Formats: sequence, structure tokens, C-alpha cells
Amino acid sequence: MKIAFFTDAYLPNINGVSFSVDVFSRIFSTENEIEIYAPAYKDASKTEQKGRVIVRRYYSVPIPTYKDTHLTLPDVVKIYNQIEEFNPDVIHIQTPGTLGLIGILVAKMLRKPVVGTYHTLISEVLVYASIKRSLDRYLQAIDKVVGGVGTDLVFLLKQKNENKTDKKKESIPQQITWSLVNRVYGYCDIVICPSEAIKRELLRRGVKRRIEVVSNGVDLKMFPMRKQYKPTGKIVHVGRLGFEKNIDVVIKAFSQVVADHRQAKLIIAGDGPARKDLEKLAANLGVLKNVKFLGMIKRDKLTKVYLDGDVFVTASTMETQGMVVLEAMSSGLPIIGVKRYALPDLVKEDINGFVTRPGSDKSMAMKIKMILDDPSLLERMGTQSRRMAEKHEVGAMSRKLFELYEEALLIKYRS
Repeated sequence: MKIAFFTDAYLPNINGVSFSVDVFSRIFSTENEIEIYAPAYKDASKTEQKGRVIVRRYYSVPIPTYKDTHLTLPDVVKIYNQIEEFNPDVIHIQTPGTLGLIGILVAKMLRKPVVGTYHTLISEVLVYASIKRSLDRYLQAIDKVVGGVGTDLVFLLKQKNENKTDKKKESIPQQITWSLVNRVYGYCDIVICPSEAIKRELLRRGVKRRIEVVSNGVDLKMFPMRKQYKPTGKIVHVGRLGFEKNIDVVIKAFSQVVADHRQAKLIIAGDGPARKDLEKLAANLGVLKNVKFLGMIKRDKLTKVYLDGDVFVTASTMETQGMVVLEAMSSGLPIIGVKRYALPDLVKEDINGFVTRPGSDKSMAMKIKMILDDPSLLERMGTQSRRMAEKHEVGAMSRKLFELYEEALLIKYRS
């Protein structure tokens, strides 16, 4: 089978979407032809090869207010010609940005089945900037094709968006996320999301297409379970240091833990725009000497970070699944998270960890201390985490995803 991935986030940009596309594309490439259409972060448009996977990159610019997110400015005609030549059986869009929308557009023009994955709670990520108006022209072009009117691709290269800002006072989540989600994913033959919680949210928000749950998966070999449960006093947080991740709550909770566990350490792996503020917070709370900021860690080095820890902690309220949570579970760590979106799907209360109220550093601190004070609880929860992670083994998830590609083909050619 020929599969084309369209994504507005890809390596070396570090996030869950990038890793998911990379892992599944590498697995599929052993027996299929794969092309990835992705941003070029520093260079001009170019084509490169990663193993058996062809990656076509296009010029992009960072959003000024949130430089971790890039807006791709591709040559639409060039992409159309490349896709027409590749002639994929299935087009899989990973994001509702410019590349994702162009993927849908060319799929409709060439009558190809479209699978779309809803990876990210866009309302939480795009609190920094609205790019809805930048995407409108692509949505208008798709509408024309679907409506049988047809469209001239060249206009996408020249047209300027003249729409004025909506006068209606709406929150950014209302204005951007769900109107965009319903329009974009309404064009897909099958919609995929990584957790049951997000499926329920999509249904509640009015997404009408068939929705299937496929976990992003975890490589159990890359993240082996710890061999012994000798307490280390290390609390682990892994992920991008974005303001929306609420890592300040973790640091505040840790400052309360240190009052009783003076030798405890908080290990923070990752980097991002909130790092300086987090370092300042740790200093103001008097715990900077107990907090270690590792910066960006290569994926193959994360294994040791997890294995050295006693418990994994996250205060994020925006997880559609949480790949780092799955990695920590695979490594045999108890998990402390919050009661929001997908985390309660992975963290079962008093089985493999605890879930606390969003924003409650006091509750989080209490749960951390419970685990640090009870080695038998640490081992019991850690063992359960590994067992639960095994249900998300990436090979099994790739087989499930491939079956959905085959179903999308049937849906398309029966219509």
C-alpha cells in the first residue's frame, strides 16, 4: 500500500505528533511505500530520505507568539503534482494546519480516501495565537471541490485573506478549536483519536464522522521495566516546557514534598518557552537545588531517566493521551496526573497511581508523599503500570491502524 502522511509537526520538532508519525511510518515502511509531507524548520523546501521513508519538507515560519508552532507556507501546485505522481492509496492527515488542509484538498481532487487523527487539544495549544483566518482559504477551496465546483490551485498561492476578525466575543477554544475541528475532520472518511476520553469529547462537540480509537502506542523494548524497586527519592516529569502544561503546579507540589523528604529530587526533562519562569519559581520556593532541569534529552536517553525515578508526575490538563505517560508506565513507574481528558484513561485511582484535581498542588503533594513513604505501594503501582502499558504495544497499534486504512479504501470505493 502507498500511504501519504500530512503533518504540520514533525522531527526534529519534539512532540507527540512528531513521534507518532515517525514511529508508524517506520513500521509501515517495511512493507509499504511511505511519503511524509512536513515543515522544513530551518531550511528551504527540500526532499530527504529516512530509511525507506521519503520526507518532503516545505518552508515554514514560527508563529511569533509561540515559536514552537510553525505555520507552513507551501507551494500548493508543487504538492499536488508530487501527490499525483506518488499516487497514494490513502492520505492520512495528522494536524488541521495548512499541510493537513492541503492533504485533504488534494485527496478530494484525486478522489483518495482520507484518514484524520485528532492528536492535540488545539484550544489549549493555540491560546498564544489564532491562525484560523490563515486556514480559511484552504477550507474554502476544499468546500468548492467537495461541492463539485472545482478550484484553481494557483489562487491559493496568491489569495489574501480579507476576512475581518469576528466581532462576536468568543473564547479562543470556541472560536478556533471546535469550528475548525468539525469542518476539517468532517472531510475525513475515518477519524482516529488516541483515547476513549477524546472520542467522547469529539462526539460531544458534534463531530459526525466515524471515530475510532487507536493508541499512539509505546515501544516496550525501548522502555523496559525497572528490575528492582529500591526507592531513589526521584520524581520525574518529561515533556515540552510549555505554559499550558502547568508544570508550575508540579514544582509547587514538590516544594511541599521536600519539607518532609529533604533528599527528594525533581527531575525535569525537556525544554520550552516556560523554562526560565519555572527555574525562577523553583528558586523563589527555595527548592532550586533539589530540582534538576535536564533540558532536551534524546529519546534513546530517556530510558535511564524513567528507570531512575520513583514516580512520574504531570499536571497537564490537555492530554489527548500522553505518550510520555505511556513511556513512564512501560518503565514501571506509578503515575500521578489530573482528572482531565485522557489521563484518567491511563491512570487508574489506587491501581497504578492517582489522579488529582486540576491545579491542586496540595493534593498532588499528598499523593507523591504517599508513594515515597510506602515502598510496597510504589512497587505495586509500578508493576500495574507496566501491565497496563502492554495493552498499548506499538506493533499491535500499527496493525489496528493499517486495518483502518483498508477499511477507508473500501468506504471510498463503495461510494
